[in-house]
Amino acid sequence: MQCPNCESKRVVPRNQGRKAGGIIGGFAGASGLITGAELGSVGLILSPIGSIAGVLTGAMIGAIAGANLGGLLDEKVLDNYLCLNCDYCFSLN
Repeated sequence: MQCPNCESKRVVPRNQGRKAGGIIGGFAGASGLITGAELGSVGLILSPIGSIAGVLTGAMIGAIAGANLGGLLDEKVLDNYLCLNCDYCFSLN
């Protein structure tokens, strides 16, 4: 791949959508899946370990889903590539 502006081959992906989606999804999963924490605590007889496991599981699932959605945004919507030679941002579409 090369920059359409200066034709340099020093191009890197920025992946801003993937990073933001992972962070937002992690927070949403940790806070939004309280039912997972509740189910985990009931399964371990109201143990704090069950609640923590439920929140961590929700955070991981949310982060993975958010990162995948962010990756789609990177590919389809955002200018995901940066030329290190001329600082031009562009997409492949």
